Amino acid sequence: PWNSIVREPTRRESRMRHKAREIALQGLYQLEIHKTTELDLIDAFLARTRQDEWEHFRSRLKEDKSATDQMDTKHQEFGKKLQETLEFARNLIQGASLHRKKLDRVIKHNLESWKLGRLSVLTRNVLRLAVYEMLFQANEVPHRVVINEALELTDSFIDEKTKSFVNSVLQKVYDRQRQPQVDSTQTPPIETTLESAEPNS
Repeated sequence: PWNSIVREPTRRESRMRHKAREIALQGLYQLEIHKTTELDLIDAFLARTRQDEWEHFRSRLKEDKSATDQMDTKHQEFGKKLQETLEFARNLIQGASLHRKKLDRVIKHNLESWKLGRLSVLTRNVLRLAVYEMLFQANEVPHRVVINEALELTDSFIDEKTKSFVNSVLQKVYDRQRQPQVDSTQTPPIETTLESAEPNS
């Protein structure tokens, strides 16, 4: 429920999830530009990401002369963190892809004078990623964390001026989702059960 208290992520979780959301956004972008929902493409993308991250890690480790005595420990710690990051990213990609039609309906309902097709591919997928977490992981991640993360992704991958637009849309999504909590006689505007999700055609 929207009025429940959601545990704040730890600093380690926040860093891991932020990296995972960056990867997930790039994965959703790949799916859209290739006009597919096949997760084989994502598995290949994540495999390349894993390789790139390991190469970057080893390069940093070579530059850190003080890390020689802790080489094995650092490899194990990095490997564990990378695995968690990629699993979280894949879950986000898979969930947002599976529920894409539903997410797009929710986004369109909160765009007002804009059309979804007029938004850039990156903007659409920042919104999809955030709305997925807000609808289907509401009890795991506080909504303000989801919105703040979406704004950081917008700043990093799109531009500063788009942040206010993204913030406005996501805040409307959250406010409208909370309405049934305020007035129990109202019919919820959006059905969020997993069973009702429509897979992409």
